[in-house]
Amino acid sequence: MGTGQNTLAAGTIRKARREANMWKRMKQQKVLLLLLVPGLFYFFLFSYVPMYGVLIAFKQFQLQAGQNFVSSILSSPWAGTLGLDNFKTFINGPYFWQLLRNTFLLGVYSIVFGFPVPILFALLLNELRSRYYKSFVQTVSYLPYFLSIVAVVGMMKLMLAPESGIVNLLLIKLGLEPIYFFGVPGWFRSLFIGSHIWKDLGMGAVIYLAA
Repeated sequence: MGTGQNTLAAGTIRKARREANMWKRMKQQKVLLLLLVPGLFYFFLFSYVPMYGVLIAFKQFQLQAGQNFVSSILSSPWAGTLGLDNFKTFINGPYFWQLLRNTFLLGVYSIVFGFPVPILFALLLNELRSRYYKSFVQTVSYLPYFLSIVAVVGMMKLMLAPESGIVNLLLIKLGLEPIYFFGVPGWFRSLFIGSHIWKDLGMGAVIYLAA
């Protein structure tokens, strides 16, 4: 009994010491911890608060049911038992399996093609000997990351336009027929994956170069 009590007491003392050291380190790093506050507030405001709107999926949403958007969500009736009628309608719909397949394929293609490209680009940048040229290429490749998806799609529509887009103009110069990229379903996955790779290439390379 005495040995067990001593072991328990020693464990309690070690735990108390660890907690005391933790609070001591927190006091020493209080300025750095304060720098976390804006980031935590950002994610709470823009990532967690909007999740409240997920309730719409479980309700027969009626905008006129309340005085504002939030009260309309609360006042709208539930969609059947447990609010699952909307999901049942979607799953039993004619396009469910097609949508599920497309979503799965886009995810697989994003991993297969989107994952290795930033790594290869970072390795190529790491082999450059000219510091200024390396910085220039890194900056140019990093800029698309700051563009919104709307801007990226607008640029793609201009470059891939069937009559005035630079890509189709080159095809015509080469004696080929122009392609209406945004009108042919078979091109959607290539455009979707390619645009995301181009947009996130620089940011991924920066992370791998830092590592």
